[in-house]
Amino acid sequence: AAAALGRALIGTLLLGAVKDDAETVQVHFAGNGPLGQITTIASGRGLVKGFVGNPLCDLPLSANQMTNVGAAVGSGLMSVVRNHSNWAQPYTGSIPIFSGEIAEDFAHYLAESEQMKTAIGIGVTFTRKASVQSAHGFLVQILPFCSEETILKLEENIKKMPSLSDTTVDRSAYSIIENILMDIGIGDTYNLGSPMYGPCNPKDLKDRMLRAVASLGSEDIKRLLQEQ
Repeated sequence: AAAALGRALIGTLLLGAVKDDAETVQVHFAGNGPLGQITTIASGRGLVKGFVGNPLCDLPLSANQMTNVGAAVGSGLMSVVRNHSNWAQPYTGSIPIFSGEIAEDFAHYLAESEQMKTAIGIGVTFTRKASVQSAHGFLVQILPFCSEETILKLEENIKKMPSLSDTTVDRSAYSIIENILMDIGIGDTYNLGSPMYGPCNPKDLKDRMLRAVASLGSEDIKRLLQEQ
């Protein structure tokens, strides 16, 4: 359960990171596996939260001694809802769950529903006592002007990367970027953020309330003021 939720949280954060800071993205896996459903929500500012239907789900390792997330999730439907306070309606996209391994499902969704060429990797590591040690991932978006030579080099670099679930290698954000962009070059402009559970602090709650009020019509706002 922890591996599946960790992957889903990271994947949802990555989806939110490539859009506007004020946009929120909600991901829902409705699988028929013993894990039950997974729901995660994140903002472009790095706020994230989520839950699973059966947090006690603990399947045996797969044949290659990896966490068997695909079997825990099962088959079903993956849905993504993007929303913004300036939009009249949220954008919703749904596809059949591709493998249940989460990262592959996110990549398949981006290709099928948002026509976005991407490479995505997600990993969750555990201590010897089976508690979560770290969770990390990457999302590379291929832009239209990207050369074929650069695309081939990206594919080569990603194939050479150690598993994101390997606890013996450096998995800092910068080291992942270095591995992906080896012999391509890292630009001078980048930023690092710190994901947080949220929204849970006063400023975020205030911003959320202001966005909710802004979405109301003038008559509704007048009525609420009169009632108070």
